[in-house]
Amino acid sequence: MRIGIIRFSSIGDIILCTPVFRWLKENISDVEVVFLTKKGFTDLLKGNPNIDRVLAWDDPKDRTDWKNYHFDFIIDLHNNLRSRRATLNHWFVPKTRLDKQNFRKTLMVLFRNTILFECKPITERIMQTVESLGDVSSYNSTLDFFNISKPDNIYFPKEYGVIVLGGSFKTKQIPAEKVVEIINKDINNWILIGGPQDKNIAASIEKNCSNGNCIINLAGKISIHESAYCIQNSNITVTSDTGMYHIAVALGKPVAVFWGNTVPEMGMVAPNKGLEKMVHMEVRNLSCRPCSKLGFDDCPKGHFRCMMDQKIDSLFEEIEKIL
Repeated sequence: MRIGIIRFSSIGDIILCTPVFRWLKENISDVEVVFLTKKGFTDLLKGNPNIDRVLAWDDPKDRTDWKNYHFDFIIDLHNNLRSRRATLNHWFVPKTRLDKQNFRKTLMVLFRNTILFECKPITERIMQTVESLGDVSSYNSTLDFFNISKPDNIYFPKEYGVIVLGGSFKTKQIPAEKVVEIINKDINNWILIGGPQDKNIAASIEKNCSNGNCIINLAGKISIHESAYCIQNSNITVTSDTGMYHIAVALGKPVAVFWGNTVPEMGMVAPNKGLEKMVHMEVRNLSCRPCSKLGFDDCPKGHFRCMMDQKIDSLFEEIEKIL
């Protein structure tokens, strides 16, 4: 049986799909799993034994291969116009699509009610897409990440924490002031990771830190897989709702997640059986939160209280508990 699975982006969303790959391999004999994504994300699944082939929709050869495959079943985990277009050549193949629960998220934003409109966790919704293939009631929700590379010529302290900079939207990012406060509050060594777009903010953070600890700025200098190595060998990862948050969970590492304009009730929390290893940092009871199901380039209210009011003392109290 050949099964095609579609998820074009992004880092965290693709990592969240890994439990369904494992379930298919463990529960369907002689299954072949073909995963379709974008070229920039194909390396995320290198080394994953539960996937037989990864194709890139934006690679002409891979796109042709996808169109010419004979599939027995297709799982659309992106569920948008582009992913539906990718299934047009497979009109008569049975298909199932992810329930993104965007309507519930929209109502949550409109009425600021996280209880009435709370979404089902994303991994549960992903597993619902294969209910017609077998019993998923006792599926293993553990996330997988296998492609880890040690950076060359970089000194690593014996013990350190990782702070993840950046994010898909500014209103989901930990502000530089808060990162400086975290570093200046603690005697730990810290490694800063992020993309090329985060290099300036990382340099500013370095300049404003005063506690004399070892700060290793790797923002924009290492790959995702090298960043995963940093996380794998850290004591704690401090991040916002980013792909590195999901990678940290996949690696079984303690993680503290700062939530800004979005909320965990939107269903994007990474599954973690060892919940004692995870800290969720939120500013609750803000009348303007959540303000979006995705994010903004700037706070619509101008004050960014969902991040700026975060209590760093509370962060260290929670970190001490899980460590």
